[in-house]
Amino acid sequence: MAQALTTHTTWTLPRVDLRDWRPVLLVVLFLAVVVRVSMLGFDSLSHAEAGRANDARWATLSEMRWYPPLQYAVLWAVRSFVGKGELVLRLPSALAGVACVAVLFMFTRRYVDAWSGVCVAGVAAFHAELVTQSRIMKEFSIEALMAIILMWAGLAAATHRTTRSLITFAAIALLAMLLTYTAPLIAASWLLVIGFLLIRNSETHKQIPCFVGVAIALAIGAGLSYLWLSGAFNKSGAYKDYGIVNGAWPIAYDVETLALWVVAQSYGAMRFVLGISPLYAPIDALIGGYEILLIAVAVTVLYRRVPALCAATVVLVLLTMVAGAARFWPFGNFHTQTFLVPLVCVAVGCGLRRAATQLKSRPAIAALVLVCLINPAARAVKNTVVSPPVSEHLRPVLEYVNVRAERDDGIFVYYAAAAATRYYWERRDIGILTQTYKDRGHVDRFLARFDRFMADHNRVWFVSTHDINDERKTWTAALQRKYTSVDEYESEDAAVTLFVSVDRAAMTESTKIGRSVREALVSPQQDATAAISIRTDSTPEGAPN
Repeated sequence: MAQALTTHTTWTLPRVDLRDWRPVLLVVLFLAVVVRVSMLGFDSLSHAEAGRANDARWATLSEMRWYPPLQYAVLWAVRSFVGKGELVLRLPSALAGVACVAVLFMFTRRYVDAWSGVCVAGVAAFHAELVTQSRIMKEFSIEALMAIILMWAGLAAATHRTTRSLITFAAIALLAMLLTYTAPLIAASWLLVIGFLLIRNSETHKQIPCFVGVAIALAIGAGLSYLWLSGAFNKSGAYKDYGIVNGAWPIAYDVETLALWVVAQSYGAMRFVLGISPLYAPIDALIGGYEILLIAVAVTVLYRRVPALCAATVVLVLLTMVAGAARFWPFGNFHTQTFLVPLVCVAVGCGLRRAATQLKSRPAIAALVLVCLINPAARAVKNTVVSPPVSEHLRPVLEYVNVRAERDDGIFVYYAAAAATRYYWERRDIGILTQTYKDRGHVDRFLARFDRFMADHNRVWFVSTHDINDERKTWTAALQRKYTSVDEYESEDAAVTLFVSVDRAAMTESTKIGRSVREALVSPQQDATAAISIRTDSTPEGAPN
């Protein structure tokens, strides 16, 4: 018995085989979930998110056409049957972001190897833009997921070149067109590659009729998608606003303007697609060069394993450049090039794996990985823990106004805060005037509109957020020179200031002074001298004595 009591049980940690990729993959997927879901419902909806949520409830047909039809249907279903909370509305984007990481691993494992898949998943899990887009209610996270699924289907069709693979590719492409804006470009790039391979190989000539049918079906789908989306823009002439961004067709280019535009767009697109945090330009350039070097290393691997993927990627980039240079919406802005991000993750991850195999020292391998991940991971963690997904925290601002607003008050809404105000504000007994977008850059128009609104109300709350080029600060300063601000409240980038006219401010202050005097006169503990001093000290500057 004594021997049994003195026996000590020794616990040892299980040995981890570093050659096994499964534990590493589980950690990567767990971290991908954490950075995308944690604190997801903390912040208010931004102006763009609130616009989408409002459209899901009150949209007209023209407003519905701002989104691909199936994407709108998903949004409407979530808004109508699940709820309207910030967490619920953002959850589809977060789930799509996590699914994108998992699908990238499966894709890379299928065509390269498991450890390359883990590296690709790690790059995607902490990709700064993928994390950001997964934490807001926009279409870009879903677009990244559908892009890699469509690329996988295209690669399968190019590899097997059977009727079944071609029909599967067509079905997935049509589904992607219903969900995303950019699916026609991806489908077109793979059609060119598949067609070239069918023509080149005499044994697959019998699949050409099926391929032609698939091409016709996808062309019809792309045309119908274009017509659907054009309904939101064709308000003054066919394709005037939808087809071309900022101008009529053909666009008048000169060499210098085109060169500057290409350089600006290329730098912005590179930083966006590579997921580089905008910290410091030289550091950004070094990290960008490092990732481009990894991509160059990966090409030596991918070209041997999946040459069709490399060819389709080159064609897709060229088509994107042509569409962007032509300013066809939505390709005139690099933020709409999210569909290229999964391909970059594959290239960087495979290059990282290839470079790591050439190193024998584990500290060197760790340094290689950290250099690749530390910059985007820092921004991903910052977006998750340090700050909410967006800084337009309008919900507490409107709650502040709701508690203090009186029946004769009015609410003047800065145009960039209009959608979120419509989403959160529920009282109908207080007049609201939303500033029009046409006032942008015109202080005189803004003041004239505000003056007319102030004339009809005792007090006016100026609600603002999403400051554009310091415009909100400029307009608030203009109002403070003309009116008296008596209350204000801020939350992140959102703010509200209560304004009254100078005359009404003086009358209000006089009323408060009179009340103080009456209380002082009826109180036995105060004398008339104290009451007079209260009145004198409280008289506002410029008000009549």
